[in-house]
Amino acid sequence: MKGTALVLLTATVAVITDVVVGTDVCASCHPNATCTDKMDGTGGKVCNCMYGFVGNGRTYCQDKDECQLGRICGEHSRCHNTYGSYFCTCVSGYSPTNNLAVFIPNDGTYCHDVDECIVDGVCSEGGVCTNTDGEFYCKCRTGYTVQNGSEPFQPHTHSAYCEMVDCGPPPSVPHAVQIPPIVTRYGSVVQFACADGFTWTSGNVTAICGPDGHWSFPSMHCKEVECGVPPSFPHAIMLWNGVSNVGAEVRYQCVDGFYNAGHEDMCVCTSRGTWSLLHFLCQEVNCSEPRPLPHTQLVWNGSSTLGSVALYECEAGYRSVSTESVSVCGSDSQWSAVQLHCEVYCGPIPMLQNAEVLWENGTIAIYHCVKGYYRHTGSDISVCDTTGRWRVATMRCRELKFSVQSLTVLNEKCLRWRTAAEMKGYKQQYAVVFIGVRDFDPSFSDQRRKVFSSSALHPVVCLNLQPITNYTITVTAQETGDTATVTANTSIPAPPTPEVRYSEVDSHRPTLRLRRAISSLDPICVYQVIVLPVAGVLVFDCGSSRSCGGEYVAAQLQLYKLGVEVNFTLGNREQYGPFYNAPLENGRDYYIILRTVCTWGQARKQSCVIWAKARGAYYATRISALATFGSIGALGFFSTTVYGCCWFWKVHRF
Repeated sequence: MKGTALVLLTATVAVITDVVVGTDVCASCHPNATCTDKMDGTGGKVCNCMYGFVGNGRTYCQDKDECQLGRICGEHSRCHNTYGSYFCTCVSGYSPTNNLAVFIPNDGTYCHDVDECIVDGVCSEGGVCTNTDGEFYCKCRTGYTVQNGSEPFQPHTHSAYCEMVDCGPPPSVPHAVQIPPIVTRYGSVVQFACADGFTWTSGNVTAICGPDGHWSFPSMHCKEVECGVPPSFPHAIMLWNGVSNVGAEVRYQCVDGFYNAGHEDMCVCTSRGTWSLLHFLCQEVNCSEPRPLPHTQLVWNGSSTLGSVALYECEAGYRSVSTESVSVCGSDSQWSAVQLHCEVYCGPIPMLQNAEVLWENGTIAIYHCVKGYYRHTGSDISVCDTTGRWRVATMRCRELKFSVQSLTVLNEKCLRWRTAAEMKGYKQQYAVVFIGVRDFDPSFSDQRRKVFSSSALHPVVCLNLQPITNYTITVTAQETGDTATVTANTSIPAPPTPEVRYSEVDSHRPTLRLRRAISSLDPICVYQVIVLPVAGVLVFDCGSSRSCGGEYVAAQLQLYKLGVEVNFTLGNREQYGPFYNAPLENGRDYYIILRTVCTWGQARKQSCVIWAKARGAYYATRISALATFGSIGALGFFSTTVYGCCWFWKVHRF
């Protein structure tokens, strides 16, 4: 027996008596037997097998199979034998009356039917449970249908179940609409209403989902709404197409001479079968009296009905500055707008001697003096007053006598002339035009114009003229147009000095360097490389082409052929212009001088700078004195820019 061992006793006990004489009977009893007093009155002991066992009590007591004794457990049960006992269980659909899992019938317990239907939801949603003896079955209640099987069904052994009936979309009814919410399960009710433009006349307005999955069909009837003939209004015409169903429109329009005093002109056929309320009223047009306009007279017959006309005219002493002077009574009971403006008219604008009109608007005129005249006295405005007469300007224009005389050029920079002016302090405007060209550079042109004002009797204006340029200069007095012309030739300026760094170099073919700026004077300028031997007192004239102390020109370089950076090798035996660059004599010292020469016509300007000192191997020199009109540069070079200058060096040997 599984679980807990039970000692079960039966009502029937087989007793086999084995009498032992002369010995201890109880000591000879079987383990599954008990020793008891004899029941026959003879005295003594006897061995009896215990309940659940059969045998002689001494030599054997074997298990008794109670389950072989017919239906020992009763109806609807199963018997289970155990060693020395047994127990009973109920078959499916039944349970012991002792409410335990097992029982022994000797306590009156038996198997009775189990009511499965008391379990909530045993048949699932929509199912109805029916209990039977030892069993139960399910059917679907009204509004549900069986799925995956047939009725009746057993949910524990079958896959059938109940599902709620769904009738699907409700039926459609002519000229009707369904009213939400719409549910399609069994018993659901769908309400219908007539569509816009239709009205209910008879019949049921609901559809019900039946247990068979079909809708009951509503018997309602909807009839199209008709509003009939629209209402009419006095003094109005009806604009209607004859349609009178829902949404149909009719418009109204007042006849000529009347206007709509309401705020609507249309009514609509409503779903109630009536035309909408319309605020419409035709009243006769009445524009009342025309409004007055400033400085006008009204020509009017007193009628203010539709189409009446009122004419406006300017009063005497005024004139019209527009063409619209007629106002008409309109259908909106308003006179049409008149764009009439009357202004004082004084006649033609008065003219002043030696003056002209600068601006006018018919009532005001502003003057200014004509060219060659200036405002001397008086007002420059004429005004047309309210009497229709001009208050004439009192301006007097006097002739200007500005002229340009004795035009001269001062120091190649400024112009000066004399002007004969009648009025002191009057500022005159002048225009100066100057054009400059260069003979040596056909592409060069300097054309400019300058305007300035001056009240001086001897005006002076300074100009930034370019050097070495032939100028034609014209000065014009703007007020009088008087003109004078003069020519001027600007001179050569000091030549531009290159940037060199003074250095002492080996006399054997040294390479010297300079840096220069590109100039518009490059076509007429050259560099001359001058070699000056160091011997005794040195005398060198920068402005002279003659030799003062044995110096010679080693090379001449055209500036317009050079770049910004220039390298020159002294003594390389090459020809530079008309000069030969001869090697320096070994063992001697030399000063190398760079002379810049600019020549134009008969004019010549030059400047010099000590470029380097080429030292021989035998002695050194010292510069003892320097007299020049040039300057000592920050980089250690010397230059001069004047005519006829000389340097003097005294040379000592150490």
